[in-house]
Amino acid sequence: MKKYIVFVLIIVSVFALGILLHDVQGKVEEKQALNQPRGVPEEAAKSSDWKPFYPKQYETWKMTSEKKDYVDMLDVKPKLAVLRAGEDPTGAWLGHGRGHWYSNIDLMFNIITGTPFNPEDLEEWPPARCLSCHSGDTLRLMQRDGKMEFYSKPMSHYAHEAQNPIGCQDCHDPKTAELSVKRDYLNKALVSAGLTDFEHSTHQQKRSLVCAQCHVLSYTTKEEWTDKEGKKHLARTITLPWAKGLSVEETEAYYDDPKNFPDGKPAVHIENIFSKAPTILAEHPDYELFQKGTHAKNGVACADCHLPYTQEGGVKFSHHNIGSPLKMMDKTCLTCHKGKEKELTSILKDKKERVTKLSNTGLENLSKAHLEAAKAWEVGATEKEMEPILQLIRKAQWRWTYVDSSYGAYFHATDETLRIFADANEYAQQARIELVKILANHGVKNYVAPDFKTREEVFKYMNIPEREQLIKEKCEWIKTTGKKWIEEAKKNGTISEDVEKKDDVFTWFDHMCK
Repeated sequence: MKKYIVFVLIIVSVFALGILLHDVQGKVEEKQALNQPRGVPEEAAKSSDWKPFYPKQYETWKMTSEKKDYVDMLDVKPKLAVLRAGEDPTGAWLGHGRGHWYSNIDLMFNIITGTPFNPEDLEEWPPARCLSCHSGDTLRLMQRDGKMEFYSKPMSHYAHEAQNPIGCQDCHDPKTAELSVKRDYLNKALVSAGLTDFEHSTHQQKRSLVCAQCHVLSYTTKEEWTDKEGKKHLARTITLPWAKGLSVEETEAYYDDPKNFPDGKPAVHIENIFSKAPTILAEHPDYELFQKGTHAKNGVACADCHLPYTQEGGVKFSHHNIGSPLKMMDKTCLTCHKGKEKELTSILKDKKERVTKLSNTGLENLSKAHLEAAKAWEVGATEKEMEPILQLIRKAQWRWTYVDSSYGAYFHATDETLRIFADANEYAQQARIELVKILANHGVKNYVAPDFKTREEVFKYMNIPEREQLIKEKCEWIKTTGKKWIEEAKKNGTISEDVEKKDDVFTWFDHMCK
């Protein structure tokens, strides 16, 4: 009987060991498949073509499509419309970024890009350069047609074959899967700032620099070039304003320097409808602000928190659902700050509240400065009187938008964020104090500017008669031209399988047109 029991135990043990070895072997093979470069098909612009080789990275990247809600920031902060008044023919617009999967459709399906329709009009807005950070097809199109040829075209020239969002190829070499930067304007900016270029940076630095291809300040530059036949062309390329440094003051100094611009004047992004202030507008200086924070100073990379290493069984891979690290604290914060989830959550809540309070105060003062300046013009203020005030507003708006437009500013660099918001508020208050004097000199005392509670109130005050018609035209354009581009991309085979149904996604169109 004992021999029988021993025999059975041996059989069971051998069977269990076989299952275990099979499981271990399976995990080894899976790990090799995940972490060894195996190459991808030639159509690297399609993220779905990477799926067979990097399935876990692909599936977690696809999760960036789950943030379905479209947020109009002018609904959240109506007074933003005062700051951005004059940004486009409809007055102003600002949508909140939803993630990489939406990068393309949220560019094309919103009011700011107008109704482009003529692919042969080289001056048409927007230029193809906008696809650089909104379409995963950009590198493919540049490789096919040439970089300068690409930059010389309008977006409408390529839109029917540029419907993929930012994806795998934008950060990885298709042959090796190594981190890769092929947008040369980043290297030019790094060199101009006296920093190490991408190729000579450490691997850890590269894990932030791939993000700096797009999560940075930039502007459109007109650059003349000559093709192989000797013909001259004008390309609308990309420049990062880093030649004097990356800080808010250094990038401001760059924009203020007339030598940096062909018209010999300081940059002006928006001449505000109300105040006539020649403002410069910051857009997502995420990398620049991150460099000022404690994480960057301690060698932490963007990818450590936004694409954290994840363990599934015996397999370790980088989680590509790029978003808030607070949604995966066990994989992000707690890898360094072990056992401190409640403490960290409380600290971050406090930081966010302090930043939000100062942001709201700055927005209130800055929007009132614009409106009080409008009143000063109305009652006869002169250009000589207004010039120093407009410069104060310019300084305030640059600082306020620098921080407000940066994703996760309160987290990335809390002290710097508070400092910049405080400076913005100080400049806005100085402008308002001077405006009280000017208004008094022109017989206006105790003027109270409108206190807008909704964006509709702001737009009514702007008094743009053509606004509603322009919105209708954009809505009709999306139903015809915009959605036609998606259908054409399906027919010509350039669109990735994971975005084939993106024409059903909730966008600005659904927000404003239905």
